[in-house]
Amino acid sequence: MKRAIFICLLSFFANAVSPARGDQTNSPAPEKRDPKLELLRTNQFAGDPSTNEVEQLRNLTPEQRRQKMEEFRARHAAAGTNSAVPALTQQERIARVKTLIEQMRRKNAAGSLTPAQQRQLTNLEAVLKRLEEQTNKAPSNSSTNSP
Repeated sequence: MKRAIFICLLSFFANAVSPARGDQTNSPAPEKRDPKLELLRTNQFAGDPSTNEVEQLRNLTPEQRRQKMEEFRARHAAAGTNSAVPALTQQERIARVKTLIEQMRRKNAAGSLTPAQQRQLTNLEAVLKRLEEQTNKAPSNSSTNSP
């Protein structure tokens, strides 16, 4: 009996609250926040498609397309990716790691090395060992290394 009364009261309160929710769901749709979002969803981009370089290449003859691609490659190759920073040689890497190890060993001798720095020292020593092994290795035959 108590269970039946509880269910009736629960359904009564649920119906009393639901009309308020109905008003909220029947409200007009909110305005579109970003006008570009709809364009992105439908793939209708604003702007002239001829400004797109790929689209321009589609409308050209093969000779013109080849010429445009060469110009593009020359323009972007001139800029380079990291032209200002030269690559380190193996000997430079070894020298850099050795200096770091020497600094950390001095700190360790002074007793000011933390446990994290102690782990870093052991890792650097392992790296130095691998680098030295790589430089001492004889170059392998490239024909036997092919897949």
